[in-house]
Amino acid sequence: DGFMLCYGDIQQAVAAAARIVARMRRTDGPGAHASVHHGVAIARDGDYFGSAVNLAARLLAAASRDQLVATAPVASATGTSFAWEPAGVLRIRGFAEPIEAFRLAA
Repeated sequence: DGFMLCYGDIQQAVAAAARIVARMRRTDGPGAHASVHHGVAIARDGDYFGSAVNLAARLLAAASRDQLVATAPVASATGTSFAWEPAGVLRIRGFAEPIEAFRLAA
């Protein structure tokens, strides 16, 4: 199953996703993966919509088990608070320009 979390602060979003992935890594369960992007999300009827939401959802496919991936703006905005590794430049359906992705270092 999947969940979408929406934060007003990029640092908090990355920290929360990293905690979730780390906690799931320590269980015998299925593990978890996560993606983070930032931008405008339109709230309507208890859900979120918009291209930022679509990008975050589609970026998730680039994350393997126990990984957190993010877009370049997220990696840049978190400064030195998190260690990021390049995860490549991705073609994501629905986006004309390639998306530079980063993986949170273990």
